[in-house]
Amino acid sequence: MGFIENAIKDMTKGMIESGLADMFSDVNNSLTTVTTDIGKTPAEWNGSIFNIIHSLSENVILPVAGIILTFVLGYEIVTMVVNRNNMHDFDISNLFQYIFKCFLAIIVVTNAWTIANAVFSLGKAIVEQASGVIATGVTLDDSTLSGVSSALDSLGVGKLLLIALEVTMLRFAMDIMGIIITVILYGRMIEIYMAISIAPVPVSTMANREWGQTGNNYIKHLAALAFQGFFMVVCLGIYAALINSAVVGAISDPETLHATLWGLMGYTILLVLMLSKCGTIAQQMLGAH
Repeated sequence: MGFIENAIKDMTKGMIESGLADMFSDVNNSLTTVTTDIGKTPAEWNGSIFNIIHSLSENVILPVAGIILTFVLGYEIVTMVVNRNNMHDFDISNLFQYIFKCFLAIIVVTNAWTIANAVFSLGKAIVEQASGVIATGVTLDDSTLSGVSSALDSLGVGKLLLIALEVTMLRFAMDIMGIIITVILYGRMIEIYMAISIAPVPVSTMANREWGQTGNNYIKHLAALAFQGFFMVVCLGIYAALINSAVVGAISDPETLHATLWGLMGYTILLVLMLSKCGTIAQQMLGAH
């Protein structure tokens, strides 16, 4: 009877230890993948989609932006004439200012695609520097696993089977959380592609003070999308720090093992919630709406 019980304990311990090692390995792989994807520009993330969006922007959106810009510049000169008492108070410098504004507006609108992508190149540089400062990995070394093994030796078969079931459930739940995080990342990139596809239209309104709020808010929205990646890296760093300090150190204590495992689950749920809110936080910080 003792031989069978020991065999079950050894098998269950092996399942728990391998499950924990695989779980933390999966967490590290997910964190690495997320950090890498966050730092990619639209062109790097998916070249085929990028080319499609570029073609739409150049061939469909840019002509519409040209029409809007023509109307805005026409409205601008009418406003200038009216404000100058039907040209009675006209100054030749006003004409040069208007010509310079037209020239600058045309340059900005025709290069709106490049400007929008430059914002995300800057965002990539910020994310890469933040990733170099913030540790986003979870450490579970051999000594910690050895401590887990020693802790499991003091437990009976019933508790070991319960812990093995918990570890299996947590691994499944963590996989689900990984899928949700991937969906959040894909959603952000799709939003970025939608934003840069229409870049010439909101930028074309910036030649006029009254209409220019549309273009100004568009630039703020692009900046918010770029800094959303930075806030995501911050969330990943906080998550890794919480896991390393509160979970890895306590996982070898049999008295707190159950709470530690479910604490890991709680931290992962918190990570998912915060990643989903990073876009809203970035918009609030930069005043975009």
